[in-house]
Amino acid sequence: PMAGLSYLKSSDENYKETGATVANKQVNSKFSDRTDLIVGAKVAGSTMNITDLAVYPEVHAFVVHKVIGRLSKTQSVLDGQVTP
Repeated sequence: PMAGLSYLKSSDENYKETGATVANKQVNSKFSDRTDLIVGAKVAGSTMNITDLAVYPEVHAFVVHKVIGRLSKTQSVLDGQVTP
């Protein structure tokens, strides 16, 4: 069995590309602050010898569960984009 915590804190500023006329992109700022709980397990089989090659079969599985916080959604728009 395995367990762990993951913490992410990220912040990006607004920016706008220039020089490509209608293909210029504008990206709004975003902020993420999140803590996740990670639990998992590993199952390993016995060693297999295939000619001169030793194979160690293993399977790893993990579950990540958000404990607190949020992840932001990036919003970007092209200058030439027509709003539906």
